[in-house]
Amino acid sequence: MSLTSDLMVAVFTFISALEGNTGYKIAILDRIEDPAQFWARSAAILCQKTGDNFCEADMRFMTANTEPSGMSRIIEYKDKKNPSAPVKRVCMVLPPINKVDPTSIGEAFGTGFPNSLDMPREKDTQAWLTLYHAAHCLDSNGSPFEEKRAAAFATLGLAIIDANPKFTAGIMRSPPRQLAVISGQEAAYWAAGIGERLLLDLWKLEAAERLRDDYDCEVAMVPSTSIDVERIPRDRQLTPGEACDPQTSAASPAAGDNGGSTGGFTSTPPKGKVTDANIWIWMYGSGGLGVPPKPWTPWKMFGSASEAARYTLTTAETLAKQK
Repeated sequence: MSLTSDLMVAVFTFISALEGNTGYKIAILDRIEDPAQFWARSAAILCQKTGDNFCEADMRFMTANTEPSGMSRIIEYKDKKNPSAPVKRVCMVLPPINKVDPTSIGEAFGTGFPNSLDMPREKDTQAWLTLYHAAHCLDSNGSPFEEKRAAAFATLGLAIIDANPKFTAGIMRSPPRQLAVISGQEAAYWAAGIGERLLLDLWKLEAAERLRDDYDCEVAMVPSTSIDVERIPRDRQLTPGEACDPQTSAASPAAGDNGGSTGGFTSTPPKGKVTDANIWIWMYGSGGLGVPPKPWTPWKMFGSASEAARYTLTTAETLAKQK
């Protein structure tokens, strides 16, 4: 792909981590409109990925090189030099075009077209579809479970890669949740909730650390209890006395040099409370910490892309069994 965005670079890294966790070979193809060039380039990519010889003739069944939404295709093959060896397997993923229309997901899943308020960005749609196609590389029988797993994997994966914070105020949906709703998959909807929960917990922790370190505020961080993030009531303002605002209190009478009272006031450390309901105010509103409170990097709450991909796949499989 030309002019690959930072988001897609992170998506490809995440797919590579999925590959490492599962042992399934996943080859990312280049989008080339000319069929002959596409076949030749795809054969070269597969040779590099598998270490086996592929040629242009092996690729001529591939006719989806111009599909705007991208695709995945599993190839099972025998070693021509050793026919008695076990069947080998490699999966090809063709990413969507850069400006893929989000309504294409509604068309593919038969859920109709989202309204303009629930329309994710093109780059989020491209990333989600690429993760979705990569998850289908794990398929064995095309079952409903595998479809649910792919949608949930794409949704949770996008959430912990891109960390879009627009959901925090409870007014707008995050792109992963928008895409989950368009897909019509309940497992994907709850995957969005898990992704948002992970982000809320991270940002609450970071906000509390900033308030302690930068403002000498005594902060209480309220633990989270639900992944049903859309149903969490949001605060409209920070509660006085819990907003790290300066506090003073009357001083206790104390004997002065001549036995009199010193009078006056003493300062007490400001106090704050960070919750699911008010984290958006700490970031966007009068809290003034910024969005997010500390610089973001993909899968920040995990130790590595490998750990993040492993968690995402395990969670997607659990949701696909339950929903």
